[in-house]
Amino acid sequence: MDMENYLETQAKILQSETLALQTIKSLDLTRYPEFGGGPNPTAWAHSGPAPQRPAILGAFLARLSVKRVPNSRLIEVSFEAEDPQLGGADC
Repeated sequence: MDMENYLETQAKILQSETLALQTIKSLDLTRYPEFGGGPNPTAWAHSGPAPQRPAILGAFLARLSVKRVPNSRLIEVSFEAEDPQLGGADC
């Protein structure tokens, strides 16, 4: 197996919209104001050039960072959130 291709594929999966939406739903991120939740929720409102892409998806992906660690077989995944219940500034 070509390890470089494998690691690159795994990094792309970690950044996929499908995995992001599953994470958003499982963590119920729509209840957090920084993701469009709150008194007038806009989380599932559509945004961007594709009308079927919810705004919360863009907000989530903008905070997600997936990077290959040079000269290793590691992938660094980080997520930034303002709400301390979500892990603070960088988790």
